[in-house]
Amino acid sequence: MTSERGQECEELFRNRKYAEALNCFDRAVSEHPEDVDLWVNRGTTLLRLGHWAELLESADRALVLKPDYGYAHTLRGTALFSMNRLSEALESYDRAADLDPDLSVAWHYRADTLWRLQRYPEALASIDRAIALNPDDGDSHSLRTLTLVTLGRWAEALMSADRALTIDAQDIRALQCKSRALFNLMRFEEALTSADQALVLDPEMTPAHYDRAQALYRLERLAEALASTERAIALDAGDPNVWTLRASVFGKLGKEKEAIQCADKALAIDKENIPALKVKAAGYGKQGLHHEALIYLEEAARLGDAQASLLARTVRQGFPLR
Repeated sequence: MTSERGQECEELFRNRKYAEALNCFDRAVSEHPEDVDLWVNRGTTLLRLGHWAELLESADRALVLKPDYGYAHTLRGTALFSMNRLSEALESYDRAADLDPDLSVAWHYRADTLWRLQRYPEALASIDRAIALNPDDGDSHSLRTLTLVTLGRWAEALMSADRALTIDAQDIRALQCKSRALFNLMRFEEALTSADQALVLDPEMTPAHYDRAQALYRLERLAEALASTERAIALDAGDPNVWTLRASVFGKLGKEKEAIQCADKALAIDKENIPALKVKAAGYGKQGLHHEALIYLEEAARLGDAQASLLARTVRQGFPLR
């Protein structure tokens, strides 16, 4: 785009004056509606402003003028992704990657969409392609870390988190994922440190409070673990895993009634939460209420938990649950 108006708009965009840049691009496209780059740059400005419906319109106008414009398909996908139209977004990213296989941003956002669609192995392949094209993109390494954590590939996730953090030491998602990976590698002190680092950056990051509580629980720092679960619940009372962890902490403190109450909270959110069923069974068992304990063990066994099945058999044979 070489017009004087276009240069003015680009200068405003470079100076992060996005509202002014948008007004400028609006005037520019009214003067030159056939200029595809104006529509694309207008779309990029709308992206920064979070105006998703207008972004979709701008991308579509660009694609009418130039249907094989890979970046315009990427913009279209981003608008659809942000409007939670994930299948349509994926189609746009696929088209962008087909048209321009070296467009790293298309592969990155394609991976993000696949992750949201719970297609995690495909997401990992897509983000690996983005990183191959742009090895120093911290956001891509951060998304790769999240994907590896979701897949339970803890050692790889830890290495990926460290790579993301060498690019941006304040990458909060990488820190939180690093904490989760370290916890599952049984490195509890380090997991606690990473969770604390994430919380310095965002004191209201609920998953980091949960990770902190998990680490404290395994380190036998139960009062602190209880406080961390309380903070996590204050931020998001709808997470059954936090209620289950809080129930486990109460159980370890010998507070069986409180443990059962918290397990009930978890089960009200997710009635098939196996850890909550087992914590509730343990709470009843420790009170000598073996019939009640058996009910919840059998439910956990029905859902496929082998340990619960074994414990239920033990209780049915007359042995107390401890």
